[in-house]
Formats: sequence, C-alpha cells, structure tokens
Amino acid sequence: MMNIRKLTSRATVSIAAATALFASQAVFADAMEGGMDDMTMQLQQQILDMQRQLRDLEGRLAECCNQDSALDERVALLERRPVKMDSMIFFRGGYARNDTNRRNDLLVSVQQLVGTNSGKEGFYVGAGIEHQLTEDLFGLWDGANLWGEIIFDYKQFSRTNLNAIGQTVGTTLVATANNVPATLTNPLVVNPGAPGGTGLNVGPLQPVGSVTVTQFTLSASPKIKFMPDSKFQPWIIPIGFDIHVISPPSDGVTVLNAGVQFGAGAEYNVWKNMVVGIDSRYHYGFNNQVLSGVSTNGLTAGGYLGFKF
Repeated sequence: MMNIRKLTSRATVSIAAATALFASQAVFADAMEGGMDDMTMQLQQQILDMQRQLRDLEGRLAECCNQDSALDERVALLERRPVKMDSMIFFRGGYARNDTNRRNDLLVSVQQLVGTNSGKEGFYVGAGIEHQLTEDLFGLWDGANLWGEIIFDYKQFSRTNLNAIGQTVGTTLVATANNVPATLTNPLVVNPGAPGGTGLNVGPLQPVGSVTVTQFTLSASPKIKFMPDSKFQPWIIPIGFDIHVISPPSDGVTVLNAGVQFGAGAEYNVWKNMVVGIDSRYHYGFNNQVLSGVSTNGLTAGGYLGFKF
C-alpha cells in the first residue's frame, strides 16, 4: 500500500511540474506576439487553471489514501480473525429410558417360567456430525445460527441370562400326579406307573443363552445455536426425524419404527477446537402399534465431546 502512495505522490508532482513548464512556455510565446496586458491575463488564467487541477489531484490523492487505509484495516482484521470452523464431529453417551418395558414379548422373556427383562432404564452411546447452514437464521436474526445434525445411538435397556432361568425351573415347577402336588426336579420326570399318572417324561431344559433388549436410533435434525460469538452456546432442536430399530423383534416380527425427537442442551469451547456439551432429548414413535405393543417412546440425557473442523 505504501508503494501505491509513493507512486501517486510522484505522479502528482510530475504532472504539476510539466503543467507549469508548459504554461510558462506558452506564456512566453504569447508575450512575443502580443502585449503585456494580454500576457498578464493569460498568465492569471493559466495559474487559476493550474490551481484548480492541483486541488482536483489533491482530492483524488486523499480519496485514494483513505481507501488504502480502509483496505489496510480490513486486511489486519482478517489476519487477526481465527479460521472459521463450521463443522463438528462429536461422541456422546449417557442415560436412556423407555416409557415401557418388553417383559411380555415372546422373544424377550420366558414369562411362563419367570418374569424377565422388565427393565426400562439403561444407557446409550453414539456419535454424530453437524454442519453450520447459516450464520443469521437466513437473515431473520444474527443472535443465532442454524446447524444440521445427523447422529446414531446404540441403547441397551436390560439383559437376561436364560441359562440361569433353566437351571432354576427344575426346582420350582410343581406338577400334579394323581391329584397330589409333587415338586419336580431336573430332569423333570413324572412316574408313568403312578396311579393317575400322565406318562409325562420331560428331560432337562437345554441352555438357550441370553436375551438383551437393545435399540438403534438414527436421527437427522435442525439445531439452533444461540450466542454465536460466545464460547458458551445453548441450543435447541425444535423437531427432528428418528428411525428406530429394536432387538429382539416384536411379537409381530417387526423391528423398524419411525418417529420424531425434541431436544435442548448447551456446549462450551474449552480449548482450541475442542467442545464439551450436555443434551437431553425426548423421542416419540409415530406408529408404535405396528411393533405389536412395543413402544419406542423414551428419553436420553447425557454429554458429548466434540471437535470442530
């Protein structure tokens, strides 16, 4: 910028000198042909023209200097401003709770033997990515910006070891032989020769493993973050879209359900591009009856660790 100013100043001086030399030569030539009065009037007029031209040049030079100064300030501001990071990847986890349990599902519990998998509370882990869509809510308000978010969560609510149930059943079942209650042991055998006996001969229960009630959720949501110029930013999700996959399948052998979510939270930029935050969300299933009574309604509450890029 300084080179431009020097060149502009030199050009101004050169133009002024050339103009003065040309004017003096013209005045001298006119003096040779005309009288002193004409020469004086012409000289005065030329001086006035030179003064006007100099004033114009000074005005242009001042305008150019002002523009250079504003440009210098803008460049300095951009150099001081940190690099904008408008995306973030984050890892999350915490507490999960469903509004109902799956105790009565055929593939979840052996309810004829003992009530199992009755827990509605558990945990979730997951991750997500978000990207800034606009800095001022599309020109509506510069106090908040709009982000788009995609996350996935794995939730676990309860786990039952059915082998343990099988080992217990043999000492707890009660059968009737000849109208006399009789406690059966493992293997379960009813003497076919007993009076009134049924001839039933039941071997030992076979190990069947364990059953874990889980749910996978994929979500896509708009997120409004407030206080964009602050390290601390609260946010809300006015409404988002969910897809839930349950395991084991429902009694209707269905695993998929769609729904919506609502959420709120806050985050803090602790160091460089590292962010920590908390959030709470409620998930509501559109069509829980297609899952034969299994509800995907529930909430999650926990924290996350994010990295902006």
